[in-house]
Amino acid sequence: MIMLNKDFINVTFDKSILKPISLKELCLLSQKSIDFSAINMKIELLDDVKIYLRDDLIDQKDLINFKKIEHKIEFILNRASVLEYNMNLRPTGEFEQLTQNNCEFDKNLKLNIAGQHAFAKVRMNCLGLAQQKLNFFTEQNHLVSLSSSCLRIKIVLLDAAELHCNSKIFVDKGLQEVFARQINKNLLLGLNACVSTTPQLEVLSDHVKCKHGATVKTLDEEQLFYISSRGVAKKQASDLLINGFLH
Repeated sequence: MIMLNKDFINVTFDKSILKPISLKELCLLSQKSIDFSAINMKIELLDDVKIYLRDDLIDQKDLINFKKIEHKIEFILNRASVLEYNMNLRPTGEFEQLTQNNCEFDKNLKLNIAGQHAFAKVRMNCLGLAQQKLNFFTEQNHLVSLSSSCLRIKIVLLDAAELHCNSKIFVDKGLQEVFARQINKNLLLGLNACVSTTPQLEVLSDHVKCKHGATVKTLDEEQLFYISSRGVAKKQASDLLINGFLH
């Protein structure tokens, strides 16, 4: 069921769907013409529903055409529901040559785990280039016992691209057997690229397991040398390592 009002798109899934669902197509079901630079969605999974979502709301071309992109997506997971969400925002070769692009991309993702035995798995991959500014805000809110979530963000930054990542795990009072994990891995390749990442935990219960972390690194020169020594051009070797990192 899809409802649209002036503020946001509201989607409720009452049964499982086996094939991957395109978020862009889901939005277009609500209205034929939509501004993908400003998306506000609320998606609820009812009891026992399993959904796989592919976030294809924008591509690298949109990051060129728009100065500002802001996406807000809130999920509500009820009893024994399962969400798998994937975003893979990577440029093609023609866009990798850009030197001037200062689009600001805000991605705000909230998970509300409201039913026991619910599970959310989120993967977000993005390659930033030129002067793009990537702002990621995520929340994993565990409101009941016997629930779990896993969130992974991988970012590659070229040129003078910037990332600001703020990820939070919240576990409410009096809960047990909650597992929540978040990780942000960043590959810094541009000489003027920069990363600011802030993982947060707010855990109000004792009998739970929560993990968080963030890493920033550059390409492994030994791996790059090893691949290049096998007759692979340095640019191709670099691309292979980047693709492996984002996999």
